[in-house]
Amino acid sequence: MAQFTNITLNDFRAFLRAEKGWREEVSGNEIVFCYRLASYLFIQIKVYSSIRLNELNIRDCGSDALRVCAVNLNNNTGWIKTGRVNRTEGWKRNLREKIELVIRQSKARLR
Repeated sequence: MAQFTNITLNDFRAFLRAEKGWREEVSGNEIVFCYRLASYLFIQIKVYSSIRLNELNIRDCGSDALRVCAVNLNNNTGWIKTGRVNRTEGWKRNLREKIELVIRQSKARLR
């Protein structure tokens, strides 16, 4: 069984770096990392961190998962949705795979 890993806001900031185009915003009470596709600026990739506003750590074990999706900013609708990313030892690899999947699916849908 995979082991729960506590992920901090700094872990997210180091992984989804601002210099690579990621920025933080708040949705409800949660910090969300957002990235716009260079060739399709109206498509935004969102990573829901499970980190509540004004907290430094992710929620407790089993209380939530990381989520990745894409939205169409032209009409504020969902574009692509993926499954959950568990907060386990391989979270970075799993999250990267989900992000890459959403980017590929978004570009394919726009062709």
